Amino acid sequence: MLLKPTEKTFTKTVENIGTFVFQYPTLRDEIRASNGAAALLVGNSDPTVLASNIATMISALTVNIVEAPKDFNLAEIYAYEELEAVYTAFIDTVLAFRNQSAFRQPPKIEGAGA
Repeated sequence: MLLKPTEKTFTKTVENIGTFVFQYPTLRDEIRASNGAAALLVGNSDPTVLASNIATMISALTVNIVEAPKDFNLAEIYAYEELEAVYTAFIDTVLAFRNQSAFRQPPKIEGAGA
């Protein structure tokens, strides 16, 4: 059985920032986010880990935020911790959902343990 969310979006509240509605990303959305990160890093042939992390988080959030608090603007974030808090709220839920896939479970071996 293929993994599909019962709802296409989920809501998370990030302390001191506000409430967000995110979409569950499809694999096509993952490609869009990856392309966005590459665009942010264009011209930088050897980005730092920090730069790569920032580009990844900004791009993933750009693609997957459906609704954000009125004052939230990805182009106006000045503290890494604020970006990371929003990204963590998003990615933790996505990973928990994806871990439900039958393909992520250890294979069952017939006769094992008998």
